[in-house]
Formats: sequence, structure tokens, C-alpha cells
Amino acid sequence: MKFSMLSLLGAVAFVALACAALLNASPLTESCAFSVTVAVFVTSTLVILVCRGRYQACAIGFTLFGLAYLTVVWKAEGSLVTGRILDAAHSAVPWPDVSATIEIPERHGAFGRSVLEYAREPVEDAAHQEARRSVRMTLAEVHGRTRQRAFVAIGHYLCSAAFALVGGVLARWLYTKRVCQ
Repeated sequence: MKFSMLSLLGAVAFVALACAALLNASPLTESCAFSVTVAVFVTSTLVILVCRGRYQACAIGFTLFGLAYLTVVWKAEGSLVTGRILDAAHSAVPWPDVSATIEIPERHGAFGRSVLEYAREPVEDAAHQEARRSVRMTLAEVHGRTRQRAFVAIGHYLCSAAFALVGGVLARWLYTKRVCQ
């Protein structure tokens, strides 16, 4: 099997973008990954309709395997091995502590002071310090759960691309075997 420089460059670019998407997991990144996944499968469906021969066979395998994986992921809801691997991968990454960097939106309270002004005031009372610390911890936990959901979803979109690629290669191989006989 021969690979061209262009295909190797495309594979390296795909892996780099996949790593960047996983390390910057957020709802925005997740929606971008979903949009790209849908665009790729729509394009492969178009290839099925327009092309003939081994390209059509490759596109059929690509589309069937990729969409089958996504369908199973949406129906299984966390019971797949890939979901567990993605959860373990998320917990293995040393994520930065966001509890100190979360920005509190500028809102004015009942006494005309903003939340930021209140948060910046020095506090001598231990109860107020504990309350502020628990608010920061709660915001960090919510951010962590949102990031984990986005990480797992992006991982599933990447796994669907990998399964689709395997399906395309398998379908193309089966087509060439059938034609050669």
C-alpha cells in the first residue's frame, strides 16, 4: 500500500486538529466538531450518488460504518468501550485549575454593588471565606463536567471518523476482490 505525501500531510493535519480539539474541549469546539462530522458524511453521501466503481464502494463503506457508529453511540448512552476509554483519557489529562480563573459576570445586587466588587472585598469572617471558596469550587465542577461532556462527544466524533475510514478501506478492498475474480 503506497501513500502519497499529500495523504500523509492530511493525516498529520487531522491528528493535530483532533488533539487540539480534545485539549480545548468546550461546547463551542464540540459543535464545530459535530458540524464537520455532518459535513463529511453529507459529502460522502454525495460521492455515493455521483461516483461509480471503487470510489462509490469506498464512500458506501465510509458512510455506513461512520453513521452506524454514531447511531450506536447515541442509543447506547455511555455503555460503549470507547466511551469508557474517553472518560479515562479525560481523567488522565492534567487539566489546569480553573477555580481561580473563572470570571464572574458583572451583575448588580440588591444593594447596588456588583458581584465583582463583593468578590474583591477583603473578608475577615471565616464563614464568608468558606462561602466564596465553595462558590468557586461549584463553578469549577460545572466547568469540569461541561468540558468532560464536550471531550467525550468530540472523541466520539473522531472515533466515528476512524470507524468510517476502516469501513471505506474494507469496502474498497472487497470491491477490488470481487472485480478481480
